[in-house]
Amino acid sequence: MPDPLEDLSARQSEVATHTSGPLIVLGAAGTGKTRALAARHAWLATAGGLLPEHVLAVTHSAAAVDTLRAQVEAQIPHGFAELHVHTAPGFAARLLREERADGGLDAFVVTVTAADRLAMLLDRVDELSLRLHDFRGNPAAM
Repeated sequence: MPDPLEDLSARQSEVATHTSGPLIVLGAAGTGKTRALAARHAWLATAGGLLPEHVLAVTHSAAAVDTLRAQVEAQIPHGFAELHVHTAPGFAARLLREERADGGLDAFVVTVTAADRLAMLLDRVDELSLRLHDFRGNPAAM
């Protein structure tokens, strides 16, 4: 298995080995954020002394989750029960599911999907206080 820090720039290595609390990595497309985050996740789960199950990476899209997860899996030389790589909404939904009792939620609560939200909107569109309902674009965005 390769060293997670191999072939990283100095700034990416700094991100990967950051140890003083939570970290947010921002940058334009193509700047190496995913690579740096994958190296950080793998470094924390190896040289950083944490179990892979104790590291959380949050990214912007389902495609980015798949890419980041694959890169992390390739860099961790030992087995693990689960990698926590999620989108922000995905992580929030997981917390609601797994910690609903502690949050005082009903045992049968479910999160609403985008399709469910759209159906609810269309079902109650006449109750909206808007004068004009323009759905010619993407009604899901409303």
